[in-house]
Amino acid sequence: MDRILRLVPRQFVRFACVGVINTVIDFVIFCALVYGFFVNPVAANVVGYIGGLLNGFVMSKFWVFKDCVSKSGTSQLSVFFVVYLSGLLVSTGIVWSLASYSAVFAKIVATAITTAWNYTGCRRIVFSN
Repeated sequence: MDRILRLVPRQFVRFACVGVINTVIDFVIFCALVYGFFVNPVAANVVGYIGGLLNGFVMSKFWVFKDCVSKSGTSQLSVFFVVYLSGLLVSTGIVWSLASYSAVFAKIVATAITTAWNYTGCRRIVFSN
């Protein structure tokens, strides 16, 4: 196990930790809206995703990618939002397509796909050296 952990970049491990926190925030908001307030799953997906997105920017900037050369704060935030909002479009399309089977299943599939999307965008575009 130690050998595997040494092969995984520390930055990705941090991104994954932030992703877990973002996902918890996203899922709590999503489930509360869908099952507590009977909000449409697509609308709840957008609100939950944005909650995770806001947490993700702060934690990514000051913890995950803190060693990367940064653009100006406004520019970096703008690019971060573009990357994550494009991920939101992907996520929402998946939820819309699969929600008739199960809202939670749709959300799980969407989360798995957008995690890869968002890490790649953050690493290569938002917080690139």
